[in-house]
Amino acid sequence: MMEDIRNNLAKIGDLRVISKTSTEKYRETDLSIKEIAQELKVAFLLEGTVQRSGDKVKIHAQLIEAKTDDHLWSETYLSDLNDIFKIQSEIAQAIANELYTVITPEELSIIETAPTSDITAYDIFLRARDNHNKYWSDNMDIKSLDNAITLYHRALDNDSTFARAYTGLAMAYWEKHFWPNYFEPTLLDSVLVLVNKALSFDDRLDEAYFVRGRYYGQKPDSMNAAMNDMNMALELNPNYAEVYRYKSRVSAWAFEDYVEAIKNGQMAVNLDHGPQFPQSLTNLANFYAQSGFLEMGKEYYEKALLLDNDSIKYFQNMSLLYFFSKENLQGAYNYALSGYRLDSTNMGSVMYLLWYSSFLGMAEEANYCALKLIEIFNSTNARIPGIWHRIGYAFLLVNNPEQAEYYFNEQIEWSEKSIKLSRQFAQTYGAHYDLACVMAFKGETEKAIELLKELNKMTFIPKWWITQFKYEPFFENIREDERFQQIMKDLNAKYRKEHDRVLEWLNGQTLSLIHISEPTRPFTLSRMPSSA
Repeated sequence: MMEDIRNNLAKIGDLRVISKTSTEKYRETDLSIKEIAQELKVAFLLEGTVQRSGDKVKIHAQLIEAKTDDHLWSETYLSDLNDIFKIQSEIAQAIANELYTVITPEELSIIETAPTSDITAYDIFLRARDNHNKYWSDNMDIKSLDNAITLYHRALDNDSTFARAYTGLAMAYWEKHFWPNYFEPTLLDSVLVLVNKALSFDDRLDEAYFVRGRYYGQKPDSMNAAMNDMNMALELNPNYAEVYRYKSRVSAWAFEDYVEAIKNGQMAVNLDHGPQFPQSLTNLANFYAQSGFLEMGKEYYEKALLLDNDSIKYFQNMSLLYFFSKENLQGAYNYALSGYRLDSTNMGSVMYLLWYSSFLGMAEEANYCALKLIEIFNSTNARIPGIWHRIGYAFLLVNNPEQAEYYFNEQIEWSEKSIKLSRQFAQTYGAHYDLACVMAFKGETEKAIELLKELNKMTFIPKWWITQFKYEPFFENIREDERFQQIMKDLNAKYRKEHDRVLEWLNGQTLSLIHISEPTRPFTLSRMPSSA
């Protein structure tokens, strides 16, 4: 319930509201109000407790100014459970008034709109959402996801007009069916049906536009529609950190605009200091590194490491940085190996080890990693679309041509189907690159060159891809071809042009952009020390 109060505050454009996930670690903290505010760079904190007994609910909320530890506002509400949405709206409005914040008529209308008229449906929905969150926190435990799906359906059985339940169900279906149905022409169509259903009952539901935007992001020639929906989500909720994270990635890989990628990435960093905070920092590091600002990338990778202590991810990131900045394959391999030694079941570490060992011609190591990766795929049903030919090459290094041919054909199938269906793997030209690798290796030079010409339609090529072209073992047969060399020159020029554009933009910014910026308007943080 406190989360919904925070969500109401987030809809007010004149406030900057830190995400719920940013506050969870402070639920039982011994830190002072001032210390929490300093960590999260917020000006005000909202504390609250919720107690429920049967159909009665008691909510106590208080607003605290972090700098002085003064209680600016405090109120206790006693009401029937059926009035809970009204109370949540009243609390949000009281806090906004205390901060002298302007609430537009549209924002007020959204805040005052109850998500459902059925309190039982709402209670079931909250349990569905808890199971959905548990799916992610428990390393994608499928049982929790199935429980969430069952509960979302039960919520809808009680209220067939409950828009948020449709959106929750859409996301759960996405997570359950994406990879098993990757090559189905109807991929994610059920998601579109569900979010459109949600919007038919509530056309101001920010999360429905976010989910639909992600759906369009998977479809050919629909990126403008995707961004339109993302922007609509931000109009309804200017503090939607996940939308900024998504927009940052799309700006990079779809629109090849690294200035916008960095801008949106910085907004995600500012708004969400929860479990996704290190990932937001890593995204920002990637955007800087891929556009050629390697030291800035390293700085953000190190910030992420300090926050999540995820040495495995750090070693993986550093291996990439070593590869495409220093062109030091052995150094990259050593970093990936350090990550693998911490967790030999981590798919990313095994993938990077396979990649570097193949480039280095380390036959036994590559073969071991290929077998390990196949084992992980079989046990988790996970997939990496562009890894099959790397596995095949590893088998070839140990004189196992039959297995090599099998996985080369797997890569051909994945790439060709992705291109035909214009899956995201093809929209980013990864499918073209990997298929060109196999074609070049098999001596089908014309097909390889044509695929690389398609890739050359990109207006920007990331730094790591420039280095990969340079050392790619699959391209040895065509490396002296004048057409291949011209494509390399074109790609280098495109990389340099975007690098210079980002540099010009950065030179016009204040230093606060390069480091985590201070808020210019009040941030509000919801904290719930206890509940019953």
